[in-house]
Amino acid sequence: MNNPQKVKISSIRGNKRGVYEVVLSWYGPDINPKNNKLKRNQTTHYLKDKDGNNIPYKSGSKTERNKYNVNILAEQWRVFEEEKRFPSGAMLFLSFLDKFEEHENKRVERGEIRPITRDGYISVLNANIRPYFKDKNLKLNEVSKANINNFYDYLFDVKKLHSIKHITKTLKLIFNLAEDLDLITKSPVPKRRKLTSESNENRVKKHCLDEEEMAKVLEITKGTYLYSILHIGFYYGLRPSEILGLRWQDIDLKNKTIHICFTAVKSSSGLYCAEKTKTEDSNRTLPILDETVQIFKAIKTEQEENKRLYANCYHKEEQDFVFRQKNGKPYLPSSLHRKLNKMLTDNGLEPMRLYDMRPTACTRMRQKGFDAKLRAKWLGHTKTDITENVYTHVTQAEVNNSVNQLL
Repeated sequence: MNNPQKVKISSIRGNKRGVYEVVLSWYGPDINPKNNKLKRNQTTHYLKDKDGNNIPYKSGSKTERNKYNVNILAEQWRVFEEEKRFPSGAMLFLSFLDKFEEHENKRVERGEIRPITRDGYISVLNANIRPYFKDKNLKLNEVSKANINNFYDYLFDVKKLHSIKHITKTLKLIFNLAEDLDLITKSPVPKRRKLTSESNENRVKKHCLDEEEMAKVLEITKGTYLYSILHIGFYYGLRPSEILGLRWQDIDLKNKTIHICFTAVKSSSGLYCAEKTKTEDSNRTLPILDETVQIFKAIKTEQEENKRLYANCYHKEEQDFVFRQKNGKPYLPSSLHRKLNKMLTDNGLEPMRLYDMRPTACTRMRQKGFDAKLRAKWLGHTKTDITENVYTHVTQAEVNNSVNQLL
């Protein structure tokens, strides 16, 4: 037999619940330590009709089996398990996506990537890749460059460029894994595809606020919880995840320092916290201004009052976060973003991203004489070229003022 079955049907039987089930068995990939041979494994599946109901077992006769297509359904489960446990290039592309998801879960277990990173890939998978390829019925080794280009044509009609870049990264990971497993000879995803759109409306541009714009944003949010968060971001250049991850144990009001060593970001299950920063250089201790000390003291006083008012209803968080809602729950980046941009648009200002605080802080530091190495230290960058080329901007006001230097 050219293609022997690796997963076999051990039996088709009726169980104690009086319904049909198929028992599947296979050897491997684990080794039995007792005899140093491949370990025998089994799994059981209920057989269901087209409406999703369990098929009742009465006599198990040939007539009964034919009536409900029992043998066909059992073979479908056998093929599914074989593709899942012994993948090949002939498996369906959608089935391989399950394999990719398992692989990313194992990478999290090994500490290779953070859960929030895995969640990002899986989100892209379920929101974009699965829905598009769902009805294509393509096998893994049948996905061609033409299929991928058609996918991109579709994406440019419905997605922004920023989102397409995230989808591309996930696509590359999927087919790179297939290559590593020798399931395909070459990835159909172009290694260096230049992602551009015919119009600029889909382009996501980093927005760096000038001094006047920053002052307006702070003025509008004064007296709200957003003001404190924006103050930290605009003055110290912290990432949103670093701001929301600040804990009282990381703040030394006496010596006027903050230790950035913890992060909190939104994940599919709520708020994901990590006892490490994005890079080793992101773990840093920064001095703070007297104004910031007073802000922290005011936050602490308000939190203690909220604990008293809410009593047993105050949300008990494992981490003692600085920035919390009145009921003690931590803030989510998405809710902060919505609240901020509503306030800005209501006051006639352009919307901004929370991350825009970071390039704004870096640019202000340059204007105040901080050299590249010092700015990189404040922002937690490993290399100064990122600080210079990505986060440091030249404002329009600087361009306007520089005209006199041409004389």
